[in-house]
Amino acid sequence: MKRMSNVTLLAAALFFVSIGSVQVFAANNENANPSPVHGQFGHKGHFEQDPELIKKEAAHLGIQTDGKDTKSLIKEIREARIKKKAESLGIDTKGKDMQTIMNEVRHSVINQKAKELGIKTENKDTQTLFTEVREAMIKKDAKELGISTEGKNLQNLAKEVFETRVKKDAQDLGISINNKNIRELAHEVREKRIVQAAKELGINTQGKTTHEIFKEIMLNHGDKVEELKLFPNQNMKFYFLDKPKK
Repeated sequence: MKRMSNVTLLAAALFFVSIGSVQVFAANNENANPSPVHGQFGHKGHFEQDPELIKKEAAHLGIQTDGKDTKSLIKEIREARIKKKAESLGIDTKGKDMQTIMNEVRHSVINQKAKELGIKTENKDTQTLFTEVREAMIKKDAKELGISTEGKNLQNLAKEVFETRVKKDAQDLGISINNKNIRELAHEVREKRIVQAAKELGINTQGKTTHEIFKEIMLNHGDKVEELKLFPNQNMKFYFLDKPKK
């Protein structure tokens, strides 16, 4: 079995506790709005309660799993990942509680993203930058998709970008978009990508559910998942979040 990279292991086992530019802001944010396709991009994904993948991720992080239930392991994995992310950003975690570490990670990640987008960061707090970054990302994607931004509020524009991207993906995969809502289309896109990926990897899909196929891909070919585009678009999650709490 191939060893998964840190990123793919995390995303495989726990979409909802990963420490990308999205989840850092969603964490502990009661006001975070879910995506229109809850479960496709939200924190109730395929592997929230998959004991095998959760234990695998815990072991990879050096966390003892004996005598611990899934909920406890998820908490430990989440905290370990936050600390690892902090360390990768040069943040000293010694003597700090988890909320403080998370806040510092949040601040560092959003500053990095702002700089990537050419947004000035001087004299701006994290919430202000988050708002500016989110708006810039949505408008950038809208432009790439040929969507006019004139006269549209940001939430409606985000929804339009999301729906346009899903429909484009569906058409690229040969999926009919007629008489289907966006939830159905997003589900079909994901399922078709999983089946296609399995065939590329030589996995027998006969008699298996999409969940079973995806799990097999993650356990045996985790290093291939990102290039096969099986993970949700991170920008999409970012679109439907409110400002993080202080």
